[in-house]
Amino acid sequence: MTDPEHEGHPGDTIDQIRAGVDGWLASSRPDVVLLHIGINDLNQNLDQAHAADRATQLIDRIFTDRPNVTVVMQGLIPTTPGWWNQDLSQPVAQYNGRLRQLEATEQQAGRHFRFVDAPALTPANRADATHPAQMTDGLHPNDAGYSCSRRTSTRHSTRRTRPGGSPAAPRAPPRPGPARCTWPT
Repeated sequence: MTDPEHEGHPGDTIDQIRAGVDGWLASSRPDVVLLHIGINDLNQNLDQAHAADRATQLIDRIFTDRPNVTVVMQGLIPTTPGWWNQDLSQPVAQYNGRLRQLEATEQQAGRHFRFVDAPALTPANRADATHPAQMTDGLHPNDAGYSCSRRTSTRHSTRRTRPGGSPAAPRAPPRPGPARCTWPT
């Protein structure tokens, strides 16, 4: 069953999302925007050095269209091997680092922006009996990986919103860096 309040765009690059964001925001008028974007740019080697710049431009566009929205950006999965096992660990680390730094800048500007580290998931090509696969194809989580990612984002998100849009009191800051989900054997 599809979630009618979810605006997913599988396979899209940051620029493709940016090209459609004005219309999507106008039609849905969200209070919260959750972003998990950028891996398609890195996997396709689309100017990897400037992927975080493109994401920042997208975030700026979102705040221009919806100034009071809360944007929660989950970083990219640090263990993503890529479709061709090309080792995306360095570009992912650089991308995540740049967007993690953006959080302070956005908050100083009075914007409701939160960066959340993604969990380190086990890719299928590195799975074994004690570490079951949490990714399907080198880029995307499987059901167990999505569950872990959701729990990690919820646990690490310190900026929550009360009904009516006012920020709730922040909880203690999370430990920096990605979490690793473990599963019972």
